[in-house]
Amino acid sequence: MGNTIYIMNYYTAHVMLFGEKEQVLRNSLRKVNFDNYQAIVSFVNINNEHWKLLVIHNAVSNTVFLVDPAGCSTEDADSQSAAEKSWYLLLKFLRT
Repeated sequence: MGNTIYIMNYYTAHVMLFGEKEQVLRNSLRKVNFDNYQAIVSFVNINNEHWKLLVIHNAVSNTVFLVDPAGCSTEDADSQSAAEKSWYLLLKFLRT
């Protein structure tokens, strides 16, 4: 495993979290070998008015964080929801 971070395009991150299955498969990042990365970092636009930071870490913890820079009481729930919605990335990237 490498010591680097993959910076994902915000459009692809949005599709991975909120797109239909067909959209996700079309944006599958087939050329990216996620074994070379320790984490994925991106931003997600919420309702065309606010950005959140997306961090997916594949080391020991296998965690997904969707962080609101303005602070939000639902941050834990948002992170859990992002983890559930990013099924494709979880299958491809969060392997042990």
